Amino acid sequence: MTFYDIEMKSRELREKIRNAKPELHIKGTTYYVSHDGNDENDGLSPNTAWKTLDGPFNNSEKMNPGDAVLFRCGDIFRPTYPRRSGIKLRPGVTYSSFGEGKKPIIYGTAVNGVTLNWKKESDILYSLDIDHQLDIGNIVFDEGKEWGYKKVKGRDEDTTPTLDLDYFHDVSGHKLYLCSEKGEPAKRWKDMHICNCCTILHGVESGVVIDGLTLKYAGAFAISGGTVKYPPNALPYYEGFSDFTVRNCEMEWIGGSIQGDPTKSTTRFGNGFEIWGGGSNLLVENCYFNQCYDAALTQQFSGQMGTNFPVTVENSVFRNNLFENNTYDYEYFLTEFDENRKHKADSGFGFFNVSFENNICRKNGYGFGNQRPARYSPACLKAWGHQNKSKNFVVKNNIFDRADYCLLEIMAGAGEEYAPTLDGNVYCQYENKEWIRKVKGKPASVFNGDTIKNPTANYAEANAITIITRK
Repeated sequence: MTFYDIEMKSRELREKIRNAKPELHIKGTTYYVSHDGNDENDGLSPNTAWKTLDGPFNNSEKMNPGDAVLFRCGDIFRPTYPRRSGIKLRPGVTYSSFGEGKKPIIYGTAVNGVTLNWKKESDILYSLDIDHQLDIGNIVFDEGKEWGYKKVKGRDEDTTPTLDLDYFHDVSGHKLYLCSEKGEPAKRWKDMHICNCCTILHGVESGVVIDGLTLKYAGAFAISGGTVKYPPNALPYYEGFSDFTVRNCEMEWIGGSIQGDPTKSTTRFGNGFEIWGGGSNLLVENCYFNQCYDAALTQQFSGQMGTNFPVTVENSVFRNNLFENNTYDYEYFLTEFDENRKHKADSGFGFFNVSFENNICRKNGYGFGNQRPARYSPACLKAWGHQNKSKNFVVKNNIFDRADYCLLEIMAGAGEEYAPTLDGNVYCQYENKEWIRKVKGKPASVFNGDTIKNPTANYAEANAITIITRK
């Protein structure tokens, strides 16, 4: 295999995903959403469809397992105003499409930013009044031809945007400032997505199917939910889920907002699909993840629990997906702490019967997430050295193509024997960059002509395929 082969395979898979049709098995009531609808309708037929995201948002409580919400192909849907959640997912409900044409697109942004009332502050600085408290995680211009560079209070000594495409969101002052050296926004760009801190599809519930949707431009998550619950005045408990499918979907330009209080925190976050906790029978297949500030996919939890019931990820499959320009493609970690914030060695937390296979993972750390202040981070797989106990966790037949830090960081703090099993993967990396980091406390293997001759001595599998590329 050559670098050219990887490029061609990536293009072919991208087109396959974009043209894929949903696989629907609807047993209950079907609700429809289209541009020709009206939110006062009942939503029960294409002729009485809802018009906006307010339809499924306001009627979610009436939906039951077996029901479906279908968005019309070719249409673009936005929230009617900035809010933290686009649609709340309901247990057992399918979210997909109807009709012919391109996948329906759901944006996290309410309006085209170039149509707003920008005020000229100087020859290169423009401002916009912002009447909400949702931190702006990114600004994307002309469908990704350009994107903003966020100035962060408390991290940047001077938050005034002075270079082209710099921006600063003054949350407490209700102002957004943007540097545009090439003229006023309405004349320079055709469209602008001001990505506030929202989640497009919220909640990880048992039996949910998301099939054939495009989710774009959200400052927090495309899909997110927690299976660890936090009761007041008590330690958390684990609830989990069973059966959750994401298929034939596209998630692009996600994340970048401040985590927590944007007037106090400096940490930016945002993932394509995040589960805080665990669950069983998760399937993610034939999806495209592009330009996620943090992780494209992540299953994670670290903390103290109020019950002995362990947080686990079981019988999960990630296959035939294309990942490009994310900081991490699959980030995973599970650790239980004791009351002194020490890792519990005897914890039952772990990953059991997990398969990451036939995916293409490319260009980690080379997207808009390279704004992260810590450069020792990007990887196709990222484990962070948490306990991460696993059994039958297999990573096979994938293509891992360039990461700015390390191709695979698959450390298990509980011991090297708990790291995933590698089988038949392709590794393409810049010469002398890091290859695989497997043992906590030890350096990663280095990718060059000498080390690739003996892959097993460098934490890779014996049947690894290696391709050295040069900048």
